[in-house]
Amino acid sequence: MLLVISGIMIALNDDLYHSSLSQLIEAYFINSSIITIWLLAFSTVLATDPLALHTFHINDLPEDKYRRAYLYNYLFPQTLIFLPSLYILGGMVWISKQLGLNTDAIPPIVQLAPFILLLLSGDIFALQHEKCRAILQPIESTRWAYLEPRIAAWCRLASIQFASIQVAHDIVGRHTVRVVGMGRHPVLIISEALLRATDWRQKDALIYLGIAMQQKRLARKVFQRHLWLVGIFLAWITWGATMQPFPRTAVHIATSLGMLIGLPILALIILMCYPHRAYRDLDLLAALLTGDPLALIAVQHLIAALNGFKFDRSQRFSPSAADRIEALIKLSKSTSTRAPYAADPVPAILHITVNGTQVSVPLDQATPPTSGPEVAY
Repeated sequence: MLLVISGIMIALNDDLYHSSLSQLIEAYFINSSIITIWLLAFSTVLATDPLALHTFHINDLPEDKYRRAYLYNYLFPQTLIFLPSLYILGGMVWISKQLGLNTDAIPPIVQLAPFILLLLSGDIFALQHEKCRAILQPIESTRWAYLEPRIAAWCRLASIQFASIQVAHDIVGRHTVRVVGMGRHPVLIISEALLRATDWRQKDALIYLGIAMQQKRLARKVFQRHLWLVGIFLAWITWGATMQPFPRTAVHIATSLGMLIGLPILALIILMCYPHRAYRDLDLLAALLTGDPLALIAVQHLIAALNGFKFDRSQRFSPSAADRIEALIKLSKSTSTRAPYAADPVPAILHITVNGTQVSVPLDQATPPTSGPEVAY
C-alpha cells in the first residue's frame, strides 16, 4: 500500500517530478517516520503478549524460550516490512547524509542487496530460521519415536526421503506441518501440539501432508514467489529512477501510474494467489494416498483451532481452512478407493460435524493403529 501511495505522489507531484531521484526519495522520509511510529506502537505489546500466550497455551516450553521464540516470530516479519519501506521512502538517504556519506555513486541494486538477502534468507537458511522460531528435537529423542517406522513406510510408498524428522515446540500460530529445504532431502517438521492431540489416523494424515508438500515442491514454489516479489520490487525502483528525464505528458503520466501503481498491485495479487492451488492439491493428494479424507478434515479443524484461525479467512497467503475442508468433503463423497476404516468417524479432541454428518467421536474411543502402510490407496 505504501508503494501505491508513493507511486501516485511521484506521478502527480510536479515539483517532485522534476527533482533528482535522491531529492525525490528524501522528500518521503516523513513517511518513514510514520512507519517507525507504527512499528514502535506495535512493539509495546512485546512485554505482555509472550507472558499471556505462555500462560494460556499448553506447551513444554520454559517461559524464557517461549518469549525468545515469540519475539523472533514477531520481529523478523516486521523487519521484512520496515527496512525495505525505510529505503523506498527515503530513510537510508537521510541517514547517509546525516553521517556525511555519499551514496549517490552506489548503484541501487547494490544498495538494495542487503534487503533482498534479508527477504530471501528465510528460504535460503530455512532450517536456521526454524531453530530460532521454535525448539526442535529429532523425533527419535522424543516420546514420538515409535512413529519413525510408520513415517519411513509412508516415505517409501511415496518415493520421498527426508534428511531428518523434527518435532517442534511451537508458539500459538505455528502449530503446523512443514517441510524445510528446497533440495531432494529436506527436513520434515511436525508440531508437538498436533502429535499430542491426535490419534493414529490423524497422525497418518499429518505425515502425508508433509510428504505431499515435498511431492508438490511447496518450499520451492514459495521461494519462487519471493523471487517474483524481488523482481517486481527492483522493476519498481528502476522505473522510478529512469522516468525522471522524460517530458511530463499525459501519456507519460498514465504510463507512470500504470507502472508505479500496477507493479505493487501485481505483487499483492501474487501474494494472495500463489501458490494457493498447491495448498489445495496437498490436501487432495494426502487424502487420496491415505484413503482417509475424514482424517484430513479433522486435522484441518485441529490446526485451525490450536492456532486460533478463523475458518473463513486465508492464513499467511494460503487458502482458508473452510475452503480446504470443502474440497475434502467433496472428495469424501466420491467413489474413489478408500481405507477400510475411512467411513468411521475420527477419534478427535474436537466435536466435528459437517453438513449434519458426524466426522469425529471422542478421542478416548481411539482404536489401535493398523499395521504400517503397504500400499497407497
